Amino acid sequence: RVMGANGSPVVLMTAFNEDKSIINERELSISADISGHVEDMILGADSTVLVLGSTSHDTLPIVLTRMDTFGSVIWSRSYDILVDQREDLRGIHLTELANSNIVIVGGLASSERESRSGFVITTDRNGIALKTEMISSNATNREMYPSGLVTVEDTLVVMAIKLSNGSDVITALMKYN
Repeated sequence: RVMGANGSPVVLMTAFNEDKSIINERELSISADISGHVEDMILGADSTVLVLGSTSHDTLPIVLTRMDTFGSVIWSRSYDILVDQREDLRGIHLTELANSNIVIVGGLASSERESRSGFVITTDRNGIALKTEMISSNATNREMYPSGLVTVEDTLVVMAIKLSNGSDVITALMKYN
């Protein structure tokens, strides 16, 4: 994140050559009144760039953008799965499956209950949401928060998660199919 020309924070994407000279530079703008930041970025199978961001806006908390290698936006989508607006929703990681579907994993933290849980959004290759669901651990009396994401084989996703019972925090792996 950098300060934009008007003094508001913007996300700056810079592409470099191997010798570290700049190929191009783009400001990624969501809206003039929304501050945001990049959570994850991957190179897609078709050589486009997928950028996952989170924003401070109540109705646009998660943003997914597909750009070409020059930083030109091909499409941009926003997602909101909130039950109420007191929740802090954050996209954390994304991956692209062999069938070109995109999987976003994130966390939901309630300021009211201090509890944490996770969610998964599955989209088609154009970012259109196919499925959204909350995820939880089989462990009883444990809050769960995703902290990483890896694609295994073609459609199996393995998440690193943090489990907490209030005083102890352990890291675990969760299979998501």
